[in-house]
Amino acid sequence: MGAITYDEAKGALKTLSAFVDQQAPAPLPPPSGSLFTPGLVSGTDLTNDVPAAAALGAKTVRVEWDIATAPAKMEPVIAAYASKGIRVAPLAGFSGRLPTQAEALNLVTWAKAFGAGGTFWKGQPGKPIQTIEFGNETEYGYQYNDGYQDASYKLRARTIAQRVKEASMALAVAVINVGLIVPASDGGSGQSVWIDEMFAAVPDLAKYVAGWTVHPYNAPGIGKIERMIRFLATHGETKLPIYATEFGIATDGDHKLTPGPNEEAAITYERAAVILEGQIAAIRKAAQGRLAGLDLYQVRDQQPTGRGTNHEWYFGALQHEGQLKAEYTEAVKALLAST
Repeated sequence: MGAITYDEAKGALKTLSAFVDQQAPAPLPPPSGSLFTPGLVSGTDLTNDVPAAAALGAKTVRVEWDIATAPAKMEPVIAAYASKGIRVAPLAGFSGRLPTQAEALNLVTWAKAFGAGGTFWKGQPGKPIQTIEFGNETEYGYQYNDGYQDASYKLRARTIAQRVKEASMALAVAVINVGLIVPASDGGSGQSVWIDEMFAAVPDLAKYVAGWTVHPYNAPGIGKIERMIRFLATHGETKLPIYATEFGIATDGDHKLTPGPNEEAAITYERAAVILEGQIAAIRKAAQGRLAGLDLYQVRDQQPTGRGTNHEWYFGALQHEGQLKAEYTEAVKALLAST
């Protein structure tokens, strides 16, 4: 199955227009299950990422593809994880740009292929996708060289809201039980601008969303969750699930790293395990019973141990070649085994 064509997109948009005029019902929610499901941010490397995720005991993995990707290109990865009993939670990425209408509607092809009853699953067992994450840290300014006070930032929030509505309505028209989870943190700004602008563009946005995403790294990340809940409540949204789709601890054992904000310079594997457990407890408390998922970033280090001091390289639950990180790996396994 290929990506949605221009003519198909035009046809779908025409259908959506009629659907709006008829006051369309809310899209179907994703299938219910245990409220909290821990997962792992993984990748498309079939030789290294898939067996590593399986060895850690992951039940769900967050994997990114460009939003315009055709389902056929995703199939080998979905199949590899399915063979290990792992469900994929796709992230539709569009780093540094905004998705077009046609690209937003392309997510329907993902859902038709990999959702419950999808064409990909005919004749083979597996765990269908339940959600699609709409963008990665789009509410931050670093990809776009702007900030919450800029017109471009406000326009981006409004555009994302409109694209989410279009994609969600297309999923509802097709009666596909896959929901969109959408970024709703303040990106660390402490301001409500992102949420306010999304709801300004689509006042009933919560009707088209299956949950909200946030990346609560380090202790300040807890405040992101608390503020997100407070800002959403001003628009009447107090019930949708929260997905912490990235969270992790950078550690390369005894090697010192160039720390990010509010990080320690040298975190041993033992110390990382303690921090992880404490932060997870704090995240769950801050989410006020709404935490549906927490994806640990990430499956393995980006570089071999001791290669350098960049903390971004060493968020892995495992070392680069799959070696254990002692107490930290054990803490990750315990998390992934929990519900």
